[in-house]
Amino acid sequence: MRPFRSAKASLGELNADIVSMIVAAAADIALILEHDGTIIDVALGKTDFAIAGFEIWKGKQWADVVAPDSRQKVTDLLADIDQTNVKQNWREINHPIAGGEDIPIQYKVVPLASQKVVALGRDLRSLAVLQQQLVQAQLAMERDYHRFRQSETRYHLLFDRVSEPLLVVEAETLMVVEANKAAHQLFNNRQKSINGTVIKSLFDQDTAKRIADYLKSMVSTSQSPELPVSIDTTGVSFRLRATLFRQDQTPFYLINCSDVQAGGHLIEGGGRGQLPALFQSAPDGIVMTSPKGEILMANPAFLALADIQDEGHAVGRALDDWLGGAGINFRVLTSSLKRDMTVKQLTTQLVSGYGKVLDVEVSAVALDRPDGHVFSFFIRDISRRLSVGSLIGSDIESSAANRLTELVGRVSLKDIVRSTTDIIERLCIESALEMTGDNRASAAEMLGLSRQSLYIKMRRFGVSEMDDTKP
Repeated sequence: MRPFRSAKASLGELNADIVSMIVAAAADIALILEHDGTIIDVALGKTDFAIAGFEIWKGKQWADVVAPDSRQKVTDLLADIDQTNVKQNWREINHPIAGGEDIPIQYKVVPLASQKVVALGRDLRSLAVLQQQLVQAQLAMERDYHRFRQSETRYHLLFDRVSEPLLVVEAETLMVVEANKAAHQLFNNRQKSINGTVIKSLFDQDTAKRIADYLKSMVSTSQSPELPVSIDTTGVSFRLRATLFRQDQTPFYLINCSDVQAGGHLIEGGGRGQLPALFQSAPDGIVMTSPKGEILMANPAFLALADIQDEGHAVGRALDDWLGGAGINFRVLTSSLKRDMTVKQLTTQLVSGYGKVLDVEVSAVALDRPDGHVFSFFIRDISRRLSVGSLIGSDIESSAANRLTELVGRVSLKDIVRSTTDIIERLCIESALEMTGDNRASAAEMLGLSRQSLYIKMRRFGVSEMDDTKP
């Protein structure tokens, strides 16, 4: 704050009435106060202040006509008066109105002669309205942003869950802006995103030229014919349809690929509608995986066995999340597949998503592809078969139990248990060697033994002669 430089020379002839008019014109409200805060006089620059009853403040304490939360501010303003220099900042004080909202006024106190002070006030209601509008606009923006994020999430969820391959392509550059999961699987590009690539680079030169001409013709016509195309590297053929749309004045193509035909090669995933009818309707579970065991696709029978709601919850996950005890059986299974290309009737367990354990029989075959092997697993639930077999074999178990009880009194219990354990161990070792094709490293892993322990037990039971040339 800087006052007039020559106040006495410039304002020396002003009388009290003129000063009063100047103060009333410059401030929305002005109070003449005693040094103790008693209001001597009131000047109002707004007529609605008179209606609010500000004129009857004369003779009252200033602190008595403000809101309770503003009384300390009044005390601070009066305590900080400097007779020689006004250094106070403006303070916001609220005045309560009967039957209405508080009126916010910004005050500054200026000392006068004879221990009097004048409090100059500015009405802040218009500023408060602007602040409230700003807050409401900010809240509205946050609500709109939240709705936008929810819509965007729903869009991405629907876009990726559609079984038909979809591409969003920029019209001018033919660059792929977005591609759903089925599109990545169609172009055999599971590890690298095709977003940001030019669509022509996904096809051979002749097909790319046909697609470019087709998309160019879409700009001048509203028709959307289908274009038959194929991918030479995989032999996959399908029908391509483009729809032109604009976003922020920029043209884009929405391209969908329908009637996908594998042409002798397996398409990874691609949706249930593209799988052979036999695969879909087979009573046994069928799962196709990469050599690492990652599920590429699974039929409804396997989803039912594993209590999986949708194929999308299985694709990309490891098959040994459900199949094989602690992953050991599955590792043995894949090792045999890589070596022998087929595995027949391996008995193991399948653990469903809800923890239910099923006895299953697994056969598998390794399929040749241009880009490597794909493993196909055929999984059959044999829990009922085992339960029926156990009932049929109850007489056999009973006779075996009778033979054991005949030894009581002639042989000690310790010897009976040792002989029984030896028989079980020998049968398990022989079964493991048979299932693994005499691969002793895999058999040891399946039995949970070290290789050296397996050799010792084989020598002890005379299962086979030791052959150091075998693994």
